Amino acid sequence: MNLKLNHIINRNNRLYLSAYSGDDKVYMSMDYEDSFNSVHSLMKSKIQWGNDLLSFRWNHLFSDKLFSNTTLAYTSYRFDSFLDSEMTAQFVVDPVTPIIDSLHAFIGNTYSMQFEDYTAKLAYSYYLNPNIDFNWGAAAIQHRFNPGITAYYARMDTTDFSYSFKDETIVSNEFYAYAEMHLRLFDRLKLNLGIHQSAYAVNGELLFYPQARFSANYTCKNNL
Repeated sequence: MNLKLNHIINRNNRLYLSAYSGDDKVYMSMDYEDSFNSVHSLMKSKIQWGNDLLSFRWNHLFSDKLFSNTTLAYTSYRFDSFLDSEMTAQFVVDPVTPIIDSLHAFIGNTYSMQFEDYTAKLAYSYYLNPNIDFNWGAAAIQHRFNPGITAYYARMDTTDFSYSFKDETIVSNEFYAYAEMHLRLFDRLKLNLGIHQSAYAVNGELLFYPQARFSANYTCKNNL
């Protein structure tokens, strides 16, 4: 499913909504039978993964030179798998009699995990003149990581066994702010100057990552 909507409130305000949801699946089945030894087994497995995305953006025009974009977004990635195996067999207990016994066994396991991100972002752009423009903004992102839920189960004749465990969900928060200037010195030379400050909080620890940014772009002559 893919959805995109936009609405023009007036000349200075526009709204954008985007949504996506998709899954991919892989199935496998194997059936084995040995009539001579009276053995029959059946195995089935499935792997499924998918993504969800929901984004809302508000574009606001303050003037012909200054505008902003405010964004709220949610993204998710999930993964699931299962494996089932069933076997039936007959075998001779006493070759003299002979006494024949049978066995019916069933085993399997399942696993599921998920990543989620919640994002709030504010970005500004200001065009001073054709040669100079400024960009600045900030964002906050919450990451939620569920490492997974695993379950095992088995049955042999009249005996059942099952076990499951869930890993602890990890929640972390990311923040960043930035400011940059694009400068066009000549027709062929462009400079990008800026600073970027990010912070990451997880398990009671707060980490800071200051960055200075610089890039230059020079366009050679057309005949080179």
